[in-house]
Order: sequence, then C-alpha cells, then structure tokens
Amino acid sequence: QGLEADDEASSHAVQLAANDAKAETDRDDESELKLESATRLAGAWTKRDRDRLRPSIAKLESALSGLGLVPGQDPLSNPRQDARLEALLRLIRQDISVRDWQNDERLIVFTEYRTTLDYILKRIRAEFPKEPEGRFLQLYGGMPDSQREAIKAAFNDPNSEVRVLFATDAASEGANLQETARMVLHYDFPWNPSRVDQRNGRLDRHGQSRDVFVYHFTSESDSDLRFFHRLFEKIETIREELGSMGKIFDEAIQARFLMPSKPTAVANLFGDDAVMNLLDQKTEVARRKQRADLESTTEDGKAEQVALQKFRDVIDLSAKNLRETLEVAAATSGESFSFTGPEPVNRYRLSKVPADFRHVINSTLRRQSNSGTGALQAVQFAAEDQLVTVGKRTVHRPAKDTALLHLGHPFVKQALQALSVSRFQGVKGHGIISRWMVTQGPLEPGVEAVISVSVEELAINGLREAFHQWVHVLRFPVVAGDLSGRLPYITPREERKNAVAASSRESEAKAIWADVEDQVQAAIRKYTKELNGKLTSQLASEKKKAEQHQDSLIKERREALTRQLSRDLSSKQRELEALQEQENAMSLFSELNTTKVDQDRIRQAMEAERAQLNEALAFIESEHERVMKHVIPSRYALADSVLVYPITVEIRLPEVAK
Repeated sequence: QGLEADDEASSHAVQLAANDAKAETDRDDESELKLESATRLAGAWTKRDRDRLRPSIAKLESALSGLGLVPGQDPLSNPRQDARLEALLRLIRQDISVRDWQNDERLIVFTEYRTTLDYILKRIRAEFPKEPEGRFLQLYGGMPDSQREAIKAAFNDPNSEVRVLFATDAASEGANLQETARMVLHYDFPWNPSRVDQRNGRLDRHGQSRDVFVYHFTSESDSDLRFFHRLFEKIETIREELGSMGKIFDEAIQARFLMPSKPTAVANLFGDDAVMNLLDQKTEVARRKQRADLESTTEDGKAEQVALQKFRDVIDLSAKNLRETLEVAAATSGESFSFTGPEPVNRYRLSKVPADFRHVINSTLRRQSNSGTGALQAVQFAAEDQLVTVGKRTVHRPAKDTALLHLGHPFVKQALQALSVSRFQGVKGHGIISRWMVTQGPLEPGVEAVISVSVEELAINGLREAFHQWVHVLRFPVVAGDLSGRLPYITPREERKNAVAASSRESEAKAIWADVEDQVQAAIRKYTKELNGKLTSQLASEKKKAEQHQDSLIKERREALTRQLSRDLSSKQRELEALQEQENAMSLFSELNTTKVDQDRIRQAMEAERAQLNEALAFIESEHERVMKHVIPSRYALADSVLVYPITVEIRLPEVAK
C-alpha cells in the first residue's frame, strides 16, 4: 500500500512512525495499528527504489501465492501449508493431549501479534472440535482486567480444564503462571532478546517446582532461523547461570543483522561465528564479574542470616508466640478474641472480628466478592507452613484462601500498636491485660525466686530524634529475702524453658515482691545510669566519625568546584587566546571592534564564574561550620537522661515437689 501511495514519505516521518510503533503499550490492537502505519510509511519512503525492489516483491508475492494467500484477503485465512502450526499440533498431541489431556502438563504459546494469536487459536480449535472452549484460552493486551485475572486463575488452577494458553507479550507482562505449567513455546522470535527472558520468566521463576522446557522453531534452510536457534540455545544456557543477559544478546542481534549480505571481509566481522565468538567474550566478562559479586554476596548473606536468627531469638519470634500475642493484643479492644484451629498445615480462623480491627481485617483478610462481603481467609503464622513439595522440589506456594500473618502485616502492626499503648493510663485497653505473671520452674540452689522486669528504653538526642528504643529484660535472683546482682542476659526462649504458670501461688509471689520492690526500683535506676554512660560513650565515638565524614565531604566539594571552574576557565582562556591571535592577524577593519567585544564578553564571563565559585565556596564553608558547631554536636548528644520504665514483671518461683 505504501508503494502505491501518491506521495513519497520523508525519512523523518518514517523515523517518527517507527519510534511510535516501538513505544510500549498494553493494548495489542493499538500496537498493531501503529506498526501497520509505520510499515505503510516505510513503503511510501521506498517509492524511489521501486524498480530495484520489484524482483524481491515478485518473489514475495509468488511465495504467498504458493501458500494460497493473496493481498487484501482475511488475515486469518488458512495457508495451504503451515509448518509452524503443524509443529505446534505435534507438540500438543505428544505432550499435552496424550492420555486424555494430562492434568500435570500445560503449555503457554507466546506471539508478538494479536492477529497471529487469533489465527492460531482458530486453527487449534478447528483441530480439536470436540474439546470445550475452555481447553484453549488466550491472553491479549487490552482485554478487561477482570477477564485477564480470571484466565490467569484458571490456568494456575490444577482442577481447571484449560491446557494451552495463547498469549501476547503485552498481556503476559508481570503474570505468574508457574504453578501448573512448565512448557513454553515461542511461536515467533522477538527482535528484543529481553522479551525472551520475560516470556520464559512467566514459568521459570520462584515457585516453579519442575524443570522448564522452552521450545522455538528452527530451520536448516533458513540462515536467519539457524542463527536465532544458536542464539536461543546460548540464551537458555547462560540465563541458567547468569540470569538476564538481554543487553548483550541485543548487541549480538544488531551485529548479525547490521550487514547480513556483504562481501566476505564484512562477513568475517558480522557472520554467525564472529557474532557468537563476540557473544562468548562478553559473556565470560559477565561471568567473572558475577563470580566476584556472588562471593561477596554469599558472605554478606551468611552474616545477615546469623544476625536475623539472633534477632528472632531476642524477640522470641515463633508462630505460636505471634498467634498468642495477637490474641492478647486484639483483646485490648474489650472484646474476647481467639483463633480457632489448627486445621491441616497449621491453618487457623478468626473466631470473630473485633470492632476496633474491623476495617483492617476486612481490607486485608476478607476475600473480594462481586456479590458483596466475601469470606474471611484462613491464616497461618509461619512461612514454612506454606511450603509444598512437588516432585523432588520444595517451593513456597501459599493457598489462595489463606493469608500469612507476619510482623509487617497491617493487622499485626495495628494489634501490636494497640497492645503497646494499652499500658498507659487513660488509654483504651488499659487494665484489661495483666502486666504481672507468676510462674514456677527450676532455680539454682538457694535462690528463692527470680524477678524478671521487662523495661522499655528510650533515648532522644539534642535534635529531638529518638535514636535508641528497645525492650530489655532485667533478671535478678532473690536470695535470703534480698535482691542479688543482675543475672546475665538469656533469650526469652531459654528463660521460658521448663517454666509453667503458677497463678495459685500469687500470695507467695506478692510477699516476695513486697520485700524486694524498693531494691528492684534501685536496680532499675542503677541500670539507667549504666545505660546513660554506655550510650554517651557510643555517641562520642559516632560523633568523631561524623566529623571526619563531614570534613571529607567538604573537602570533596571544594575540590569538585575548583576543578569545574578550572576546566571552564581553561576553555574560555583558549577561546580568548584564539580571539587575540585573530585580532593580531587582522588589519584595522570593522571586524576588529567585534573581536574586542567578544574578548570583553569572555573576560566578563570568566570574572562572573570566579565570583560564583567564591560565593559557592563561602556558602559551603558556612554550611560546614553550621553542621560542625550545631548539627553534629546536637545529634550525637543525649538531650536528657535515658528513659527506662518497666512494662511487665514476672516472678519465677521454685518448683514444688510433687
């Protein structure tokens, strides 16, 4: 159509149309219209070469005619022969529909274009006329979100009838389809290799329990397809080892197709073997860099894992403790609350929805329903309970009707906040939860009891910033009616070992507390003083580091400004010298005055830049002084004494002989 247009298109118009066609869009119909428009303009641009292109056009028309396709007919018309479709049918019959449509095998077929998608689906359904419509589904850009989500859910549902999903790139962006499928076919090969990564990533991602099989087409008679086949194999090999290599593969494709039919000397630079060698070189560079990064990351990861486990021990985080804490926290609303269960795989359900937590529960734990309020999800408290074994692999695969309650979950955060503030008088929930506990368990000989006081520590600096906030447990043995020295810190889990509630011995615990209450308060004051000294020492050390960093920073800024000015002045000086040489070489014509004006302009600009530098240097010196004299001293100094106030008290009594 472009070749037959009346007017010839400009190269600028073609470039604009090409850029517009390349722009990302989530609508396939819009994308194909833009591509059609760009192609038509490109045809109009080649009108000047029509005679030279006639033989190629004739070959193309002859090939289409041989397939029974003519210009202007329905784009979904069936050609006399379609090798790719026949290969797809063989794959479906051999691996998907064998043994009455296997439950554990599904296939995703990717294509760039919606028209191709419609054609394939039409042909496949014609080949399997007795199969339900839901056996073959399609995802394309521009379909309603609700329909798109329903198709994804059906494909991921092992009990649904769908077995093959046909999808365009625009529709599959961000879709997680790894739960039931492990086979993907690239019906066409995208020019952008990162698209290959994105397509494969729909299946080959976290949560995939099996090896992923990736299929594409190749040919012994088509050099371009052979090249793509070799490139594709490298993509698969390298991706498993290095991850995405889209940029490097993109460079390889550009090199291969930059000059595809040139003399031998050029072919040696841009032929298949040369491009593959270049690809191997760049891959080896990336591989060495990744090995170095991996070694560093592995060591950092091990250290982080140790620190994380230590933190879990310190806060005593476990599924049981989190569940029980949430039950206590939710009770601060004044309504009784508990989780019922456990059901299989440690699933629990909410016994009721307290009014104070109704909004957060409905928005995060209630399933969406078109008919109104949906059912509440079951909950779990440990990610380990959401691990499943498929084949020989263990993967994290949460059930659709189950939510994981963790420290970052909105319901958990609100509940813990309510529990935290309930200890203050005048706040809702104050007095509902007891802050005293009596237990019994093994104690050292001669120890009458162990008093464990949970205290909250809060320290604020001179800028009124809270820089230290923590909950600590202070443990003191009671010997011969007096409080002895503080016991070494142990984790809550260790402290709780072999201890059981002993509410029946409350009067005994009260008598011990009456004897040592003043001593406990004195011990907390002593601890506060020690903590003050410790934090003051830490702040002094951090202050020195901050001052050194600030000095280094101001030095870098001075040097950077000076370098920039030096470069600018050098450039202008060269320009000025050139004008002076021009002036010396000229006679006293009118141009001389212009040259002097230009020299004056440059000198003024140089003076202005010097003035700006001095102004900038003065500003950063002033800012440096402000930071060194006011900000850093205030930031690294205690505003007042550390606040240490008790939260709970546990009195551990010795076991009673049975």
